[in-house]
Amino acid sequence: MLLLLSAATSLSSSSAALYKLPLLPRPVKQVPLVGEERRIFVPAEYSPVLDAAEASHGSRFGLRLLARSDMLVAWSPLMTLLDREAVEGGEWVRAAAVGRVDIQKVASKPEPFDVATVTSYVDAPVDDASMVSYHALLAETSHLYEDCVMLNRLALSHQLGIRLQHGGLSPGEIAFDEPSLHRAEGLRKATEIGAVDSLQALFEIWGAEDEEAAERQMRSFSLIGDAKAFDTVQRLAAMQCRDTVGRLAIAKRMLMLRKGKLEAEVALRGALFK
Repeated sequence: MLLLLSAATSLSSSSAALYKLPLLPRPVKQVPLVGEERRIFVPAEYSPVLDAAEASHGSRFGLRLLARSDMLVAWSPLMTLLDREAVEGGEWVRAAAVGRVDIQKVASKPEPFDVATVTSYVDAPVDDASMVSYHALLAETSHLYEDCVMLNRLALSHQLGIRLQHGGLSPGEIAFDEPSLHRAEGLRKATEIGAVDSLQALFEIWGAEDEEAAERQMRSFSLIGDAKAFDTVQRLAAMQCRDTVGRLAIAKRMLMLRKGKLEAEVALRGALFK
């Protein structure tokens, strides 16, 4: 019997609409953030989950994330299936996380896979007092992110030397990814990969009352999602958080730690490569 591990900061969802969603088992360490696209291998035994998603659930499915062998995380990214490619033993799937769902219960019959009864998992509204904190945190966190990008480039220049000048950088050598910060400048990333019918549909998924509220949420996820150095615990904390300002605070703490490590790395490598 699986126990549901609920979020400590859960909000009442008694008035939210309930619906069914097929669940694809995935390791908790591979949880995507809202706005992220993933390419994942799905063994043939779990292809019925994707078939059901396409046939009956608008190409959407959830992830069956286990905190431990007998404990299921009681929320999931809301995934939208974008592409499937059959290969030997299963298929490669491209999917995007377009929101979050709160898992109320899970049934494994009559389907040959788990089906969850879910409702939207959304952020609490940002009041006037929190809005002041939001803008201050956004400015601080954005500056920290830019500092980390600069320090990462400097660390790489010390470590790789001439290889940077000749394009000899191999995949995986960059510890802090540098996608452009425009990801945090609105809804384009989410709407492009989200396969949603309209912006209004996206607002409903996120529990956002308007475009500005949705933009605030996207920015809070982007500043964490763009930093590949963030570990599973930090990413889970960001996904579980129902407070947009609180998620920015998580990003700020993690970026401060990352900046400190990068500064030490730059100083050490600078001394070694003089």
